Amino acid sequence: MKIERSNFLRYIGRINYIAIIIIGIFTLSSGVYILFGNSNFEKVEFKYFASVIAIIVGAAITYVGINIRKEFEDKINRSDL
Repeated sequence: MKIERSNFLRYIGRINYIAIIIIGIFTLSSGVYILFGNSNFEKVEFKYFASVIAIIVGAAITYVGINIRKEFEDKINRSDL
């Protein structure tokens, strides 16, 4: 029973960090699209502000997802999970 629970937790953990990394990449790409794409903002200053915020948030979310992945893989290797 313990082996089945452990495999289930590993599967859920992998889905979680992959989803976080994908959300971060989409946020990052939306910031780049706002900056260089055909976006309709009335004020140019707001366009640059929004793109910088989206790029920073996307990079931070991706970084957190990668760190969660490293921590999760370390737990699997140590058999703590």
